[in-house]
Amino acid sequence: MYFKELEIVGFKSFPYKTKIKFEPGVTAVVGPNGCGKSNISDAIRWAIGEQSPRSLRGSCMEDVIFNGTNAIEPINMAEVSLTLSNEDKALPIDYNEVTVTRRLFRSGESEYIMNKTPVRLKDINSLFMGTGIGASSYSIIEQNKIDLILSSKPEERRYIFEEASGITKYKAKKKEGLRKLEHTADNLVRINDIINEVKRQINSIERHAKKAERYKENFEILKEAELKLAVYELRSINLELGKNKAYLEDLSQKEKNLKLELGDTLALINKYRQDMDDIIKELTVAQQELSDATLFIDKSRHKVELNKERINDLRNLKDNLEGELTGLKEKIQLRGEEINRAREHFDSILNTKEEKAKELSRQEESVSGFSHEIAVHQKELKDAKNRIVDLLAVQTKTKNELIKLGADLQNRKSRLLRLETERGNVLNEKKSVGSLLEKANGELENCKKNVEERARLLDGVRGRLNSCECALEDIRRHTAENENILNSLRSKEEILKEMIETFEGFDKGVKVLMEGVRTGALSGAIGVVADMLEPENGYEAALETALGKKAQAIIVEDRNALKQALAFLGKDKCSAHLLICEDIRQEGKRHSHKAVMEKEGIIPLSSFIKTDPFYQFITDYLLCDIYIVESVEAAYDILNKYGDGVKFVTKNGFFIEKGHIFGGSVKKETCTSIFGRSRRLEEVISAQEVIKKEIEGLANQRLEREGGVHELKQEITAGENLLKKEEIELANVLSRKESVEANLKKIDDELSIVDLEISEVEELINEISVKGNELNDQLNANEQDYAAVQDFVTSLQQVIQDKTKARNDLMFEIPKTRSEISFLSNTEETERKNLNRENVVLEELKAQYETRKSGSQSSLEKIDALERETDTLEKEIDSKTQKELQLREGLNRISDNKNVLSHNLHEKEALSRYKETEVEKFRDQIRNLEIKNKEGELKEINIKEKIRQAYRLDVQTLDLQIDEGINWEDVRNQVEVLKIKIEKLGPVNLVAIEEHKELEERYLFLTQQQEDLVRARESLHSAIAKINRTTRKLFMDTFQGIQVEFKNYFRMLFGGGHAELLLLDDTDVLESGIEIVVRPPGKKLQNLLLLSGGEKALTAIALLFAIFKVKPSPFCILDEVDAALDESNIGRFVRILQDFLKTSQFIVITHNKKTMEMANVLYGITMQEKGVSKIVSVKFAEDENKAPAEKEEALV
Repeated sequence: MYFKELEIVGFKSFPYKTKIKFEPGVTAVVGPNGCGKSNISDAIRWAIGEQSPRSLRGSCMEDVIFNGTNAIEPINMAEVSLTLSNEDKALPIDYNEVTVTRRLFRSGESEYIMNKTPVRLKDINSLFMGTGIGASSYSIIEQNKIDLILSSKPEERRYIFEEASGITKYKAKKKEGLRKLEHTADNLVRINDIINEVKRQINSIERHAKKAERYKENFEILKEAELKLAVYELRSINLELGKNKAYLEDLSQKEKNLKLELGDTLALINKYRQDMDDIIKELTVAQQELSDATLFIDKSRHKVELNKERINDLRNLKDNLEGELTGLKEKIQLRGEEINRAREHFDSILNTKEEKAKELSRQEESVSGFSHEIAVHQKELKDAKNRIVDLLAVQTKTKNELIKLGADLQNRKSRLLRLETERGNVLNEKKSVGSLLEKANGELENCKKNVEERARLLDGVRGRLNSCECALEDIRRHTAENENILNSLRSKEEILKEMIETFEGFDKGVKVLMEGVRTGALSGAIGVVADMLEPENGYEAALETALGKKAQAIIVEDRNALKQALAFLGKDKCSAHLLICEDIRQEGKRHSHKAVMEKEGIIPLSSFIKTDPFYQFITDYLLCDIYIVESVEAAYDILNKYGDGVKFVTKNGFFIEKGHIFGGSVKKETCTSIFGRSRRLEEVISAQEVIKKEIEGLANQRLEREGGVHELKQEITAGENLLKKEEIELANVLSRKESVEANLKKIDDELSIVDLEISEVEELINEISVKGNELNDQLNANEQDYAAVQDFVTSLQQVIQDKTKARNDLMFEIPKTRSEISFLSNTEETERKNLNRENVVLEELKAQYETRKSGSQSSLEKIDALERETDTLEKEIDSKTQKELQLREGLNRISDNKNVLSHNLHEKEALSRYKETEVEKFRDQIRNLEIKNKEGELKEINIKEKIRQAYRLDVQTLDLQIDEGINWEDVRNQVEVLKIKIEKLGPVNLVAIEEHKELEERYLFLTQQQEDLVRARESLHSAIAKINRTTRKLFMDTFQGIQVEFKNYFRMLFGGGHAELLLLDDTDVLESGIEIVVRPPGKKLQNLLLLSGGEKALTAIALLFAIFKVKPSPFCILDEVDAALDESNIGRFVRILQDFLKTSQFIVITHNKKTMEMANVLYGITMQEKGVSKIVSVKFAEDENKAPAEKEEALV
């Protein structure tokens, strides 16, 4: 599997679609700072599921979307697609090529797509889990992540090792299993509660089910009796209906015959009525013609009389008009003379009016001066009066408030009296409810004692069960712990054996000489000092500090052995510290200050060191005058007393002598110390035997405990059933008590409300009294202000009165003048109107004269016309009178015929009414029979419907055998008795039978579910234990492999030195933190944070390469990890990197030329347009002699 292609759209500085193709080998991405190189690494991490915006150098996830430049608008979506070759099926998916796409919209929505199919982030993580590919895995390393690997906590550092060991998917499954286990536990709790509730429901519904059974038994008997009674009644009804049907047919035949006779009579009556209608029509026509003739004669005679009257009127009118014409001539002449006199009078009035207007103007100017002065005083007076009104309003308002407060005070006192009465009633009620509560408490205490006693007994059993289960769990836990310890001890045994065999931790020269001794190539070497000295527990650091390099010294027997060792070392060009046993023995060093130190209570370090007595002189030689002290301060105190020549060492590794101190470095783990390895190996082997015996004993104890747990669970089940019944009784009593308490609480609340209202009313009464006093004070002050303003108003009114009198005297003359002017104006207007009116009257008189003249001529013409019309009408009246006499004779003849026909019609109608009465009688009899039949049919329908509704049966379809000797009255009595029995049963829940059955089935189902959950819990426990074993083995195998490779690559990159990976807790390898201990060449062991930037980078690279060596990732992205390396280290880095090209694909973002030289494909990132990244690619030919480098533009 390798990385084939990366497609970016709208991600960070890549707004346009950009495709980058990758080949197996090394792909280098180069470019100036800020051009967007690291955005490629961020795009890959983001596409495979990175969820932290900070890891992508942003504050929120929307920051990865291209935000625009001065020339380009922002984009609303970012999309990155990764295409991976999966021909070797490294990914658990049935595709040769896998494309993973992630989209993010600026609205916050996101999508994950795999091979054009929408998926979840969980699916992406599951796909890559355990492959070394992931957003936080070791396949993507940035420059800042190097420091993070080294500076992070040991517990956080585990993730890289877990990913390398492939246990992340197992841990995910374990986490899922623990979550399921938690859900299973919750479900067990819930299902236990449900089972208890269902058991309670079964007990409750059982009584209803038995009652329903009795009901069904009586109901079946009632059903049989009612069905037989219904069949009998239906047969009786059908028999009666048959008899009625025959009688009804006879009556119907008689009715039919009588109807035929009645029809003949009615036909003759209709003929008479038709003849009568013809006569009446003829009579009506004759009467109409007579009426028309009579009406015409009357109208014509009336009109003749009217014409004669109008002729007389017109003649009188003509005479009157001629008289009026003479009078109108005289009036016209007189009216002309009066108009001339009126014009002369009008001119004299105009002259007088003009003189009076000038006099009025002089008077108004004088009045204006007085009016201004009066207006000023009146304004002052108005302000004063307004002030008086305001004061009066305030007084009135204050008095009203005092009256209102008085009434309110009286109401509050009445309210207070009522509340005190109510409080007494509430207290009495509380007393009675309290007695009920005491009674309920007594009952509750009895029930509680019963329940508590039962619960105590049950708790005792549960306690024993819990103790047994805890003991069983402890046994299982101890077994698991012992197994873990046993595995850890086995691991330690292997490590110690390997360290002893390979002299791990010793210099190269020591290893060379000891290898020669082991193979027999070298003789005369006794052994290494560290192997010959055995410090007591806790004194390893002190001994190692005191000896320093001498701890790795090799003891040789004599000088000949020394020469052989030196020659042996010369072959391998290495060195070692050698001590000659013979010389040491001859020198015979002894403690020179021992007596003095013993007085001070100081003991030599050699007292805490065990060794072979034969070689005790070596211990004395190496540790001469070295004493153990509690602290550095104590050592200096002794040095100040006794001077030079004595040396001290503390348990934690500080070495002190006069003017010199060193040591106190980070404490080594016991397993890495070069002292006492053989002893520790023997301790580990003996400890394994002890643990194995403990595991066998625990297995026997577990079988005994499991039997006891089963018996206690059965006892608990029986006790829980009894407890449930007593708890139900307790719940009933508690319900009654709660009801009483609720009532008492209600009364207390009511009492507190009454007390609150009483206190509120008392406060209001006090407030009203205080406010009343304040209002009385305000009223007194207001009355004083009112008196002062009233005096000012009186004096001002006197001034205004004097000014007004002077103005009024003058104004008295003005109206008089105005009146004269007005009179003259009115007179002028009146005269003008009179003059106009006289002219109008004159014109009207002239018009009347002409009208009268034309009216006289018209009257004469109308008289002639009326006389001609009158003559014509008199002739027509004579003609119509003759026709009227003829019509009256014909009308008398038609009336006689009508009377004869009417007599015959009445006789036939009387006969018809008689026959109709007979028909109606027959109809009544038929109707009564039909009603009886209908009633029988309805009764039949009611019986059928009653049976259908009661029993959902059709009576007609029943085939019942009924004995003839049945007493149906007894059957009816039996039905009534059964109905009473059913009624006495009261409300019956017929569903209770089914419910009881369903509850039994549900109880059975739930118990099966409970068992399934218990089995599921045990299965989950087993699966988690299996996962723990698998992950522990995978992790330890990988960790130990990485340990070895880390040491190798560290030495390769540093050219020597020492590096260790240590588990902080060997007993819990799945959660233990991982500590990194390194010692660069020529330096002592030190804290990782004290390393330089280059040393940190090389250490992290060594760890990365060690992980890749053990668990290669398909591809790796290195983002400027070589930035802190110098030229020589870059060379080592490149050489090691080339070793991995066969197994992994590398994408390197770098500025270093040597790193670029090893690349197969080179991508350059430029930013021709500010804010927009562009890619230029160069693919190098494999054989430089065959083809030059090819340069091509990336797809954009």
